[in-house]
Amino acid sequence: MRDHVNCYYPHPAADEEELDALYDQLEEIIHNEKSFYKVVVEDFNARLGKAQEEEFRIEKFGMRERNENGNRLAGLLSAARLFHWNSSFQKEEPRRRTWESPNGTTHAELGHTLANRKWC
Repeated sequence: MRDHVNCYYPHPAADEEELDALYDQLEEIIHNEKSFYKVVVEDFNARLGKAQEEEFRIEKFGMRERNENGNRLAGLLSAARLFHWNSSFQKEEPRRRTWESPNGTTHAELGHTLANRKWC
């Protein structure tokens, strides 16, 4: 795989066309990459939450509820045949957080690690 792919995904309130274009571009990069191991680490600004029915690429240890970027991320996982590593490990919520609001009252898991192989 390339040395790295680095991008920052805008807040879910951003322009939908821009968000869709970013996800489409990342999906194309992943599909065109021929490496045996593919690992993507990004700040998707997405709250993925726990796996919903029929989502085997997301494990049971997600944090809280899903937002619109989380829906996009779930679609990317399926389309690019990736697994969500963050949700594979049972950790206390404070250890799952990758973002905190300036006043410290809101926390979220917005950074995600995706890979084409399950964690063994």
